Amino acid sequence: MSVFILSTMTGAVYMSSDSGTSYKKAPNFILKQLNNKSYQLNDHMGKGPIIVNFWATWCAPCLSEMSEFKPLYDDYNEKGLEMLSISVDPMSKKSKIKRLVKRYKFPYKILLDPAKNVYNKFQVKNVPQIFVMDESGHIIYEHVGYNKKSVQEVTDIIKNLLPMKSNEDKNSEN
Repeated sequence: MSVFILSTMTGAVYMSSDSGTSYKKAPNFILKQLNNKSYQLNDHMGKGPIIVNFWATWCAPCLSEMSEFKPLYDDYNEKGLEMLSISVDPMSKKSKIKRLVKRYKFPYKILLDPAKNVYNKFQVKNVPQIFVMDESGHIIYEHVGYNKKSVQEVTDIIKNLLPMKSNEDKNSEN
């Protein structure tokens, strides 16, 4: 049985299946991180779900959305969740990107796409836009724009893909 949900109210598309339906595979890419290290998407497949959000420094809803995802990232990063925040700002804004990342304490990998090559590969319509990929790299959710409902939808998807460690598990690690 397959489930496909399209919400024109929120701009969300969520696809799930228990029948092996194939979904669009995320395009591979290589981008520079804010720390100048290269990041290649395919090198991280198979380790857990990946959230990719496209944003810009001038986009207040982008910064709000990125802030909303910090608790989810904190709870699930050690379980395999990876979050990539891809800035589409020109390279001349790199110092502003660094300042914003520091001010908001974003723990995610910050990638730079000033030529919008990856933006175009993902067929992004506008920022913010978010994609959730399962661990095999299939896009199972995407959403254009920011609202609390889309943050909750992404949170629910990640919770289904990666059950959170219980308090006992967390205490035994300390």
